[in-house]
Amino acid sequence: MKRKKIDPILAATRKARAWFRRENLTTRPQSVTWSPPDAAVLIGQIVAIEYASDKFDGERRIYRHEFTKLHDMAVSTDGTTIIVLPGFRVTTRGIEG
Repeated sequence: MKRKKIDPILAATRKARAWFRRENLTTRPQSVTWSPPDAAVLIGQIVAIEYASDKFDGERRIYRHEFTKLHDMAVSTDGTTIIVLPGFRVTTRGIEG
């Protein structure tokens, strides 16, 4: 059975609504031009990620996620892309994995 292809703008909108949990905090999705790198250099392991977001109530806060499982971090040879392996799962609770 063939799967129906989901519109990427609709999928991004749904993800944003789930992430921010409030309609008025959800902005319109934007297309991003990006090509995966052909090569990358392993530079270390990620033990935590911090980011600023106004999710949930519109007030900007810094969120920190520490990981019990190490993830490899590589950077593209041109320095424009960071790659994390294995990848993370991003949910409304934050970054998991």
